[in-house]
Amino acid sequence: MFKGILKGQSFWVKIIALIGMAIFSMSMFTAISALLVKPLFGINIVTDAGSLMDFNNPATVAAYKFLQIVQAIALFIIPALIFPYLCGENTVTYLKMRKQPVALLFLLVLLLSYFSSPLFELTNQLNQKMALPQFLKGLEDWMKAKEDQLNDLTKVFLKMDNLNQLWLNLFMMAILPAIGEEFLFRGVAQRLFIEGFKNAHLGIWVAAIVFSTLHFQFYGFLPRMLLGVLFGYLFYWSGNIWLAIFAHFVNNATVVVFSYMFQHKIINFNIDDSNSLSVAAYLVCFLVSTSLLLAFYRFATKKTSLENYGSSLDQNL
Repeated sequence: MFKGILKGQSFWVKIIALIGMAIFSMSMFTAISALLVKPLFGINIVTDAGSLMDFNNPATVAAYKFLQIVQAIALFIIPALIFPYLCGENTVTYLKMRKQPVALLFLLVLLLSYFSSPLFELTNQLNQKMALPQFLKGLEDWMKAKEDQLNDLTKVFLKMDNLNQLWLNLFMMAILPAIGEEFLFRGVAQRLFIEGFKNAHLGIWVAAIVFSTLHFQFYGFLPRMLLGVLFGYLFYWSGNIWLAIFAHFVNNATVVVFSYMFQHKIINFNIDDSNSLSVAAYLVCFLVSTSLLLAFYRFATKKTSLENYGSSLDQNL
């Protein structure tokens, strides 16, 4: 009965409605999942929230992963799927899920993901050196504490003793975030920002800034924002949400798979090591990444133009 309730509403009304939906969905499902933690994992986080800090307890880690999965679904996927309905549109069409995947574009995204990875790691190293003025020391201490807490949790998540834990982590840390975050930030938020600002580039950058900010990892803000910009342009140029989802998945899944392989001595390379490359290596990565991005732009926009032309001909016949 709420279908189309947001149709014709202003940019700000839609943004507030989207935020409200995300908060409501998150609050409702978090409350339900918190109640389920005790019967499922034997931990009562309702009366003893501190029990979730014992990372040496396997039940605690399992409970955290359960909560993480619920959060990804409740905060990102559900609002993104409902929002187009409230705007009176078809969800599949609104989120641009209908277009047929193109093998060449997926290959370009895969190559781009790996060749640009050292460049994003370089921006991460620069971001880690961030220092705030003395009068903001309280804020800086909070940011560092938050960063350390999330890094510790990530390390706990990435400890994988068997293949089952690898599959679970790929689902929790790669598949769900790639689908949910791209649906919400690129499929919905970026579209709203572009329509609201009447400027595609500004809309893509603002969506990327919001995307990075909401991770609350400020010492990784810069690379995550730039990744958001990359995902945004891949989506905008191609008109296909699956390409942005694939790029996001490759980025996250690489960390999970390499961590597993290093822990089980399949490879000697530790992805957590942030050793700098030579200037020449960074230059090669930049030139190759730029070439791949340009090739993606030319092919994606050409294909999109041909498809739009074909659709207009069909309508006129």
